[in-house]
Amino acid sequence: MYPRLSLSRILDDLLAAYPDDDHISLQEAIQHLGVRAYGPLLVLFALPNTIPNIPGLGSLFGLPLMFFAVQMALGRAPWLPAFLASKGVARTSLHSISDRARPWLERADRAVHPRMLWLSSPFAERVLGWAVLLLAFAIVLPLPFTNMFPAWAIAAIGIGVLDRDGAWILGGLVWGVIALAIVGSVLAGLTGAMLSVF
Repeated sequence: MYPRLSLSRILDDLLAAYPDDDHISLQEAIQHLGVRAYGPLLVLFALPNTIPNIPGLGSLFGLPLMFFAVQMALGRAPWLPAFLASKGVARTSLHSISDRARPWLERADRAVHPRMLWLSSPFAERVLGWAVLLLAFAIVLPLPFTNMFPAWAIAAIGIGVLDRDGAWILGGLVWGVIALAIVGSVLAGLTGAMLSVF
């Protein structure tokens, strides 16, 4: 059994693990978390997209989330292909994300605890994998200012999986439905605008 991860320090601990690297690769992030469950991976890779106005992170972190989601649904260990594992993000960007996300994560640290355990069972985790896949696809879509909404849902689901807190998982799923509705509305609006031009 692994010691509980501090949500508010998940990025700080990653940066501390590689103090000499100007960029932290996605593979280093996986290695840092080791063979833990999918919860911390979902939180770590969703966090950068929960912060608006940091361009280019949708695909960089959304695509790994899609891979993790499929593997989670199939009950397999987390893995990334080489073309993604070698990608990295600057320490300065991770520091910025950590500083801005810390207050929210500190509140989550105090609020999370095991409950509604059936929502974090191995079978439920596989079902959650397909939900995360859909939300991760919404993150990757090149739409303005929408990636944060599904990222919040994935982060909440990840927190719930990490601490077997079904209330957080359920909240993440409910917010995920809202997030997909928002993304769908923006996509429909942009599609209608483009069609009207022609």
